[in-house]
Amino acid sequence: MNIPLNSPGRKWLVAIIASVLAIAYVGRAATLFAATWLGSRMELASLERAARLDSGNADYRNHLGRYYDLVVRDPASAIGPFSAAVQLNPHSARYWFDLANAYQVLGDTANQTMAATGSILLMLIKSWVTRRIRAWPSAGPLKPTP
Repeated sequence: MNIPLNSPGRKWLVAIIASVLAIAYVGRAATLFAATWLGSRMELASLERAARLDSGNADYRNHLGRYYDLVVRDPASAIGPFSAAVQLNPHSARYWFDLANAYQVLGDTANQTMAATGSILLMLIKSWVTRRIRAWPSAGPLKPTP
């Protein structure tokens, strides 16, 4: 499909649209690069900035929670970032364990039990799926296991 660029106005329009898209792409890539670089540094300000730059990345939230929990030794401040990490990625048993550990240190057994149960269920589901995948080529169709 050919797009006729006969007039100078069309050429400018295509050039402007292409430039805006390229600038937006490079800006997003630079933001993610900066978040990765800041997230690799173990300083509170860097971890907070990385979590702010890439707000959809659960790893930065979990690293921030671990910083509060292990370096600052303030598990009450770690609950927020750990909870945010679990909300962003509820399929990570590590995030659930970190949240359960923070609740344990605070003495909140109800929330600790909830977080530990989420982690244990995830590990059981992952091990069941792994066994099914390993057995699949030789066993034929999947059958429910007791």
